[in-house]
Amino acid sequence: MHSPDFRRPAMSAEVFISYAAKDRERVLGLVKQLRDAGVTVWIDQAGIDVATMWSQEIVSAIRSCKVMLLSISPRSTESENVVKELALASERKKPIIPVYLEQAEIPETMEYQLAGIQRVEYFVENEDAAFRAMIRSLAKRGVTVDAAKAGLEGDDDFEASLAAHRNRSQQTQQTPLAKRGIIAAVAVAVVAIAALLLMPSEETKPGDPANTQSLSGDPQATTPLGQAQTPPSVIETLSTNKLVVLPFKVLGDGGKGDNFSYGLVSDLTMKLQRVPGLTVISQRSAAAQDSTKPFEEIGQALKVGSIITGDVLESDGDVRVNVKLVDANSGALQWSESYDGTLEGILKLQSQIAQSVAKQLKGVLGVEETASLAKAETISAEAYNLYLKGRREWYKRTKESFVARIDLFNQAIALDENFALAYVGIADVRLMETFYSISYPKEAVEKARKASEKALEINPNLGEAMTNLAMITMSFDYDLIKANELFTKAMSLNPNHAITYTWGGACAQILGMHQEGLRRSRNGFELDPSNAISEHGVCFSLIYSKDIETAKNNAIKGLKKHPGFHRFVWDLSICHILEGEPQKAIDVFETQKPDLKGMTTLYVNLGVAHYKAGNTEKAYQLLVELMTLSQQMYVPKEKIAHFCFVVGLEEQGIYWLEKALEERSTTLGFYTAFLPKKYLDDPRYLNVMNQIKGWVPWSYEKP
Repeated sequence: MHSPDFRRPAMSAEVFISYAAKDRERVLGLVKQLRDAGVTVWIDQAGIDVATMWSQEIVSAIRSCKVMLLSISPRSTESENVVKELALASERKKPIIPVYLEQAEIPETMEYQLAGIQRVEYFVENEDAAFRAMIRSLAKRGVTVDAAKAGLEGDDDFEASLAAHRNRSQQTQQTPLAKRGIIAAVAVAVVAIAALLLMPSEETKPGDPANTQSLSGDPQATTPLGQAQTPPSVIETLSTNKLVVLPFKVLGDGGKGDNFSYGLVSDLTMKLQRVPGLTVISQRSAAAQDSTKPFEEIGQALKVGSIITGDVLESDGDVRVNVKLVDANSGALQWSESYDGTLEGILKLQSQIAQSVAKQLKGVLGVEETASLAKAETISAEAYNLYLKGRREWYKRTKESFVARIDLFNQAIALDENFALAYVGIADVRLMETFYSISYPKEAVEKARKASEKALEINPNLGEAMTNLAMITMSFDYDLIKANELFTKAMSLNPNHAITYTWGGACAQILGMHQEGLRRSRNGFELDPSNAISEHGVCFSLIYSKDIETAKNNAIKGLKKHPGFHRFVWDLSICHILEGEPQKAIDVFETQKPDLKGMTTLYVNLGVAHYKAGNTEKAYQLLVELMTLSQQMYVPKEKIAHFCFVVGLEEQGIYWLEKALEERSTTLGFYTAFLPKKYLDDPRYLNVMNQIKGWVPWSYEKP
């Protein structure tokens, strides 16, 4: 019985696979998957390490292929023939996709050709995800793929890869006359570009019209978040001063290297966020990216022109960090450097790396910038590790994680009482305790104020601490005008802190500055696009700006990415109620099944929806449940008041509104979407609300 012939005639194959004979069994499995997905593949059946008779056919196959898949393993990197194949493909400018079968060091004989090229890690435990990434990458480079057979029919990333290939094809299909015109135009463009590069540039910041997705619903603008996205006709060239620091890969068996890598990326992101002229994506959104995708795709997804990546190798307390700066427009490596140090010297090493990267991005650093990058956040590496653990706990957003986080931050402060970021961490938790109905405002907010003021005493230029003080001034001190000034100052201290823009946008909305509020919330989303809170901030601003249709579409998209997330349920149900669709609002609750106690305001939305749908008995039942719950845990009393106003319980509503003022509810000033308009002329209602300095009445009537 003959073994199957995995070799195909050179002219019929779009993909050439180079591999070592000892990896034959593994590679043939990949070949079968590719062919099952409709990809034509050329591979030497005998294995190129021992083949000689096929040398002419190999050369022809490489010449005819569209892409080379280069299998990487400790065996293939030692193979002379694999090295030759790589050199031949590189010389003919064939796209090369390195496919790592397992971890392997790249020898100098291959390093030049592979520098800056995104790899696919086809490890045993990750084969399915890696294969999908491989198929997308092949499609992007023009290889024919059967989407249905590949299991990628309807896959957004796969469709984007096809669109990217079509764009490039359209741009290259020029007539000879057009090409001659292009050559002349390029000559002029080169002179213009050279002039621009030699001139000081005025950097575009997040939210500038040229850089920001339109979320306004204007049909002439870019499709708003939440609506169907159409692939752009031309791939956008992105500013290299907009960047993301991707998670650094930990080599070896992990161990302490995982914490070191997380801390390094966290510190590098934070330091670069404070450098004027740079726009830096949040660490959370960086971590959410699929690292198997080509750098160009990651760049387009995050709208960044530069990507910082690398790896960390730790052994017995010694570490080596390899850092790379990649142009996301081309995928080309711009700069790389290796750094050696110890776990104990992590803080010094982090500062050194941050300075090097910033210099590569900006060219020249000022005295203040250099000093800021060189300064460590704390004198204690152990305190820094405790702080990082606290930050990781924060993302869980549970009562237990809040308690654990406070304990970790306090431990860090015990080791370094001048660790400003640890005080910021405490303030973050204390403030959110009120929004998550864990603590009453007077108790929690004063602790947050004390921690924020201490952080600013240690470092007056800490934008994160200024943001917390602004939130306290807005939500507890009821001074929107002063809070807006503090938010503005916080933005200048750290122009890349996403949550500053999100909460600053809310403050502007309550002040009646709707366009400014929308601009800020867009900025927050641009800096942290994977964060549901930032996305919710855009919905909030759109509703306040009375662009209900776009807000609705955004909330729907948000729920597709974050099923059941209470803030998107809140957004979408409000939109349906304002549009006179109460049953659709009820349906949202039935399909998403959010935890009402996790965001007690949802009781109001659901109750009002039932009341407006004619289910008065159910509405009153929910109102009673909310009142009862307020005796067991913190519930913002103005929410009960607004519920009462809607169902006609006027006196009870005024009672609960005055209770909200008495306990300093942190959401008293926020808009009430369902408030009957007559209360905007009611002296008793206005007597309470006018205690909020700068508050502007808001109401909505369906057009």
